[in-house]
Order: sequence, then structure tokens, then C-alpha cells
Amino acid sequence: MSGRAKYWASESSSSSGSETESEEVVVKKVSTKKKKVVQAQIYTDDESEDEGRVVRNLKDRRFDELSEHIKKAQNMRKINDFSALLNTFKDYGTTLNKSAKVIEKEGLPRFYIKELVELDDYINAKWEDKDFKKKLSKQGSKGLTTLRQRLRKYFTEETKTADELAKYRENPDASEEEEEQASDASDGSDASDDSMSGTSDEDDDDLSDSGSDLSGSSDDSDSDSESDFDSDIGDDPDNEFARYTIEYFLKKDKTSSKADKKVRRKKEPREQKEKKEEEDDDWTAVDSGTVGKGDLKILLTGEVQVFPKDVEVTVKNVVQKLAEITAMRTPKEADRQNKILFYKKLREMASEANVGYGLEIKIRLSTISSCYDYNAKHKDYMSDEAFANALNETLELVQILLKNESIILDDDVQDDEESLTDQPNEDGKWHCRGSLVSTCTKLDTEYSKLLQNSDQHSEEYRLRLSNNHKIMQIFEEATEWAISQKKKQQICQMYLLKVKYIYYRHDSQKGAEGGQQKIEQFCKYIYTNDETQRIRTQAILYNIYNLALHDKWFQARDLMLMSHLQESITNADIGTQIIYNRTMVQLGLCAFRMGKMEDAHLALTDIQSGNRSRELLAQGFSMARERTQEQEKTERRRMQPYHTHINTELLECVYLVSAMFLEIPYMAEKEFDGRRRMISKQFHYQLRNSEKQAFVGPPDNMREHVLAAAKALKVGDFKSCIKFLINPKMNQKVWNLFAETDKVKDMLEKYAKTQSLRVYLFSFSQFYDNISIDWITENFEMSSSEVQSAVSKLMINEELKASWDEPSRSLVLHKTEPTRLQNLALQLASRLNQLTESNERLCESKQGSNFTAFYQSNRMRDWSRNNNRRF
Repeated sequence: MSGRAKYWASESSSSSGSETESEEVVVKKVSTKKKKVVQAQIYTDDESEDEGRVVRNLKDRRFDELSEHIKKAQNMRKINDFSALLNTFKDYGTTLNKSAKVIEKEGLPRFYIKELVELDDYINAKWEDKDFKKKLSKQGSKGLTTLRQRLRKYFTEETKTADELAKYRENPDASEEEEEQASDASDGSDASDDSMSGTSDEDDDDLSDSGSDLSGSSDDSDSDSESDFDSDIGDDPDNEFARYTIEYFLKKDKTSSKADKKVRRKKEPREQKEKKEEEDDDWTAVDSGTVGKGDLKILLTGEVQVFPKDVEVTVKNVVQKLAEITAMRTPKEADRQNKILFYKKLREMASEANVGYGLEIKIRLSTISSCYDYNAKHKDYMSDEAFANALNETLELVQILLKNESIILDDDVQDDEESLTDQPNEDGKWHCRGSLVSTCTKLDTEYSKLLQNSDQHSEEYRLRLSNNHKIMQIFEEATEWAISQKKKQQICQMYLLKVKYIYYRHDSQKGAEGGQQKIEQFCKYIYTNDETQRIRTQAILYNIYNLALHDKWFQARDLMLMSHLQESITNADIGTQIIYNRTMVQLGLCAFRMGKMEDAHLALTDIQSGNRSRELLAQGFSMARERTQEQEKTERRRMQPYHTHINTELLECVYLVSAMFLEIPYMAEKEFDGRRRMISKQFHYQLRNSEKQAFVGPPDNMREHVLAAAKALKVGDFKSCIKFLINPKMNQKVWNLFAETDKVKDMLEKYAKTQSLRVYLFSFSQFYDNISIDWITENFEMSSSEVQSAVSKLMINEELKASWDEPSRSLVLHKTEPTRLQNLALQLASRLNQLTESNERLCESKQGSNFTAFYQSNRMRDWSRNNNRRF
């Protein structure tokens, strides 16, 4: 204790030795540092908030945020979580958009370039590993594919980022050396900052040495030496034991620490800095509108820039700029719209510079082609805005060609930079490469897709359908231009496009007057001048459809038979086969309206058999048929627009009614004929199912009404038959859909009476010797001439054995046919004979031929015994 007291007392007393004096000085330094360190290690909430608040600039905050995303991505790579990795990759883009100003000044950080390269190597390695890809889930496989596609854009597109990535791949070590040099330079500046704090490295060494000497000089100074040791390690930030404060548990970055020191050295007050940073945060990254590269830009003011200022617009410059715009990649919808704006701006400048009609037409054709450029993976049709743009551009092109007869548009024209000049050719005309017919055909195709992919019951469909008259105007003017050019094949193609838009319209409809005469004129020209089989075939089918629509049955039937299309239609393309099916259906409806039930049934049998009418007419799908996704997509492209559809319920009703008027009389005539055949299998199937029902209620739908009418017709009750066929419900669903409804109803009533008379005569003629004509006319509400006509037809066809007795005005029936009882006896004998023969065959197969011989010998013995008894 005395030694210890003496040691501390030396602080105020003088010492004789130099060593003692140096020790006293060191102890003073240690004790003072001890007090400072102890005070610094005691924290309160207020002090921690004041001392922990650091003002950082926008660059450091953005780059730290990007570093955090990169750390997350590295963790995701370790567990192969591609969906989370994809989301993190999207966060890269969000952070870079916020850092647009910083990146414009400083450039992309090196650690981000390194991350892209490492991520690309990782994705490529996983992509090539087939076993690993098989084990991936559907979501993980989708994330891997998407990441690979997005990374390829960074490395393949000609951008500044791609150049930096290429440099890094060539020499990654060089970039690391640059980072180390930059970090060393910053460390040097940090060291200078540390020297300003009042403690150098030498002092630290002296302190550590003196501390060791003091600790070894006396054993009684343990607690003091421990406190001195604590002060030393607490003051040294690089000591590995200095981990007692909360700052150790907070992640720090060298970049942020260096930036904090630089911010502290600035003279700008903290409040002004914070206010300025808040204003920077309010700014968001705005796309400059630049598409592609070079001078093609869309400024924030909306102005489109194609050429730099003070650049003379010449033919060569326009051709080069046109090639540059055409070669632009447009993966996004906005980029495609910007590309169209560049075309239009280039066309305006070319027109002002008077570079010639040839180059202007080429730019306009490129503009129209760009309007049809859309991403077919996301949607298989154009947007309304893009289609309206294409419509207007095509209309302007046709009008320019009509006004300027010196412009010749042809596919055979040579199209290169030398041929595009500001002067016409030697013949005084501008020769341009292109096809107006192909442009109009493409317009028709895209318009059909637009109608196919819209709800037919919505206002959207009606608005899109209103473009019909504008398309017809384009086709009219394009046909005039083709006629002026005297190109027969192009005229035939344009005529066919016009016929396609008017063949399904009845002349009684508004806006369709004179359509029948136009179709006949156009089709006749195609028949004589067309060079391809396909256009001629489609023109014939359109013509037959229109004739049948206007109830010109004989002309339509003769044209179909003369063309022999039934024999060769199976070799045609799918589109032509769909038109053929629609034409045959319209022929069947025409025959029905004319009262020709046999022809109507024959024309509709192929379409109605198999319950595939919607599919064969390209109006929908049949549920029974299984198809792949690709097949379904292909069939959807062939679908007819809704306004050209044929009502399938009307079609089925016409088929069943015509089958009823044919089948029921035939069944009555051949009731006891074992070789009777079925005229309509589908009608027989429906009628058989209806008769199997124990309780049959009143008819509800169309099919039940027709079956109820068939049952009434089967017993000769024409009044009930007409009642079931013609009523308000059937009128609303079926008969009012015809153009001449009253005419169709009168035909049905007349046909029902005639067929009821036939059924009655076939069923009950064996019970009559003669029947009065007056009685028939009274009971069936028919005139005498109608009765004589119907019955005479039966006698001529040898369906009824009878003759007329004019004096008595009666029908004499010849009872040459067996009675009902005789017919039943004959049927029983025939069935028994069949049963006996089948029994003999069965026994022969089991017992062999000996059984047959034994059986026949027994029969002969029995026969001889019977004969002996008789005699």
C-alpha cells in the first residue's frame, strides 16, 4: 500500500531519474484518456440521436440501396430462388431510375457492372444444366427464362452499358485494381482526418508499450491496469476487442463512412443540406423519350426530332434515316408508337425537301407496315388506335395514287439506294416497289381479327363495325386505281375483296341496295380473267350464297352443279371449305323457303350430322372434340365475324322440320316393311328418345315443339301439327328470322295439310272402298284441285293403289295390299323362321354335323308317319 501511495504521489513531487519522469508523464496521459473514454461509453437516448445523425448525399443513399438489393440477389442465388431473384432484378431498375441524375454525372457503379456479369454467368450455367432445369417448378422455370431474356438485352444491345460489360469481361482484374486504388486514396484522406483528432499511430504504440511496463512493475495495480487497458482499446477503433458499443452491431460501409466524413467537412449548414436533399427526393426520373440511338428523339415538349439542327435534308440522308428507323427494335408498345411518329416526321421533312414521290411512297408504305407490328404473344390483334392509324394511312396512300397517275406501284420494281432519287425515270414516271392489293388484303385480315376478338354484344363491337364503310371506300378507290393500271389480276383480287363485304347482305337491308347486281358484275369478270383457281372458286361460292339469299333457287342450284365444286372441294384450303359449308347451308334454307323439303334436307344433312354445325361454319367449337391449345388457337383465327353468322338454332329447326315432313309419311307407308331404311338418323334418334318418356309435358324449346308436331302428324292431325310449329314462341325464336316470314308460315301450313293427307291414306286406305273428294277437302281444309294434285302424285309414284271416279267425284281404292292383321301374321312367320335358323346354327356349332343329320332323319321319319296315317 505504501508503495502504491508513493507511486501516485510522485505525480506532485519531483523525481531524480529520467525514467521516473517519463513514467509520470505517461500516467498522466493514460488517466486523462481514461476519463474521456468512460464518458464516451455512457449513452443516453438524446445523446445517441444527436451524435448518430449523419447527413449523407443522394449518391451515397442510392448506391447503398442498390448494394442492399445486390446482397439480397446473392442470397437468392445461393438457394436458387429465381422468382425472388427476378423481383430483386426489377428492384435494380427501380433504383437506377431514381438515380438517373447521379448516373448521368458519375456513371454506373463498378459493383453493379460486376453484379450483372456474375448474374449472367450464373443464369447461363443453370440454363445449360438440363438436369437442374427438369427439377425446377413451373414458377422457377418461368423466372429463369425471364431473367435470361432480360439479361441478354443488357449484353446484346448497342448501349453504353453493354460496352462497360464487355470491358469488364475482357479484363475484370483491371477494374478491381482501380477500385483498390480508389479505396487506398480514400483511406489516405481518412488517415489525415484521424491525425487531426489529436492521436497518432506513434502515440498509440507508446501507450501500449508503457501500459505493458506498468502492468509488469507492480502486482498491486491490477485494477488500475485493467482500467488503463479499457481506455486504450476503447480509444482505438481498429482494435478487435473494441466491440462493446452499439455501433458494432450496426452495419457500416466504407463508402458511407467516407461520405459521412466528406459531408462533415462541408461548410454548408445541416438544415440547408437536408432541405436540398428533400427537394432532390421529390424529383423522379423522367424518360427522355429517346428511342434507338443517334438523333431519333422525342423531346419532353412532344416535338419529334429526326435530324440534328442545321442539317440539310437530302435524298441520301432520308434513305439512311429511313433504314435506321426500319432497323429499330421495338419490344414495347410505346416504342412502336414512337417508331410511327419518326416515320411521319421523316415523311413531312422529305415532302418539304421535295425528295421525290418515290421516296415518299416508300416511307408511307413503311409507316403502314409499322402500324401492323404488334406483339402476337400477348394479343393476336391490333389496338383500336393502331388500326385507325393504319386505316387513315392506307386511305391517304390510295388517294395519292389516284391523284398522281405518274406513280407506278409494282412488286417487280428494283428498290435500292441508287433507284431512289429526286427525279422520275426516263418515261417520266415514278416507279416504286410495293403492292396496293397486298396492303388492302392485310387491312382486311387485321379488321377480321379485330372483330373476332371483341364481344359481339358490346358497344365496342358496334364501334369497330362502323369502320366497314371506310374500308369499302378504300377498296372502291383501290379498284379504280387497279383499273387505271390495267392489271387484270389485281382487279380480280380487288373485286373479290369487295364481294366479300357485301355477299351476305340482303338487298332489303339499309345500305345494301344494288348489291346483287354488283356481285354478278364482279363475279363475271373474275370468271373470265382470273388466273388462279382459288379466287375463281371463292367468287362462285359468294355468288351462289347471294343468289340463295334472294330466293333464286334454280339459278343457285344450277351454278353449283355446273361448277362441280362437290367433287374438288376437299382439295381446297380450309378457308374455302368454310365458305363452301356456308353456301350449302344457305342453299338448304333457300330450298326450305321454296317448299322443297327433299332438297333442303339433302343440303343440310352433312352440316347437321355429328353436332358440329358451329365448327363447320366457323362460328364456334364443339365441346365433344378434344384439341390442343395450338389447334384451338389456329381455329380461332378462322372464325367468322359475328355479323356474318348463320343462326344455328334456325338451321337445326329447318333440318328437323324437313326431316319430319319426309320421314313421317315414309314411316306410315313402310310400316310393315322389314327392309325399311331411315331418311334422317338424327330425327329418328330424337323421336325415339321422346317416345320412351313415360310422362311428356308441354313443349318448351324448339326441338320439343318439332317432335310434338311430328307425333301429331303421325296420326294425321294437321291442326295440332300446325299449332306446334307456328306459335308465338316459335315465331320469336325461328320464323321471324326469315326475310319473308308470312310466306314461310303459309308454306308450312300447306305442307302440313298435304303430308297429313298422305299419312292418313297410307294408314287407313285398307279400310275404305272409296273416299269422297268433298269429304277430304272438308276434313283437311284443302281445295279440290290441291287434293287431286296430291293424290294423283301418289298414284303416279305407285305409292297408293287407287283410281279416280269422275262421275261420283270419289277416290276408288284397290285392295291389293294385305290388311293389318295379314301384315302382322306375315311378320310373325318371318320372325319365327329367323329364330329357327339361328337355333339350328347354334346347335350345329355345339354338337357338330352329326346332330344335324340326326335331326334331319327324325324330321323325315315324322313326316312319313304323318303321311301313312293320312292314307
